[in-house]
Amino acid sequence: LMLGRILPDVMNKELLSLLKGRSPTAVIKDIAASIFKLIIPIQPVVMVFEADGNGGEIDLSSWSLIEELLQSAGEQCPQMLMLAMSRNSISIPKSLEDVSLEVGIGRMTKADSERFVRSLFVGTENDIKMTLDPKIAEAVYARANGCPMFTQR
Repeated sequence: LMLGRILPDVMNKELLSLLKGRSPTAVIKDIAASIFKLIIPIQPVVMVFEADGNGGEIDLSSWSLIEELLQSAGEQCPQMLMLAMSRNSISIPKSLEDVSLEVGIGRMTKADSERFVRSLFVGTENDIKMTLDPKIAEAVYARANGCPMFTQR
């Protein structure tokens, strides 16, 4: 479930008019409650937050939402895993340090990229014999820059 694909886009002035007069904490609680309404029926669920590509950091409002989701998850959504991904090491807020684990994933080599792309399409015994055009493997590696987060089916 990709929330960014199902939640409507809101222009900045529309968003500001919706939030006018409300505290950020109240807004975060409402957003978390809305997200739980969507994900509780489909547990287990993995939520992925991606850092901004430019600075490699997750913004403060996203951290606030992550914190609210984690605090409420035990009661409402016990089968939830949250991932915060970044190309760089991210600064985890102190309030989340006890429930966080940092896992570093290095860049994929060209051979890793080729195996990964092949694995996306292998589903039957006949597929195991499938070959991948070296030009495609090279293009995927070059465009993803060895980063597995940008390689998808």
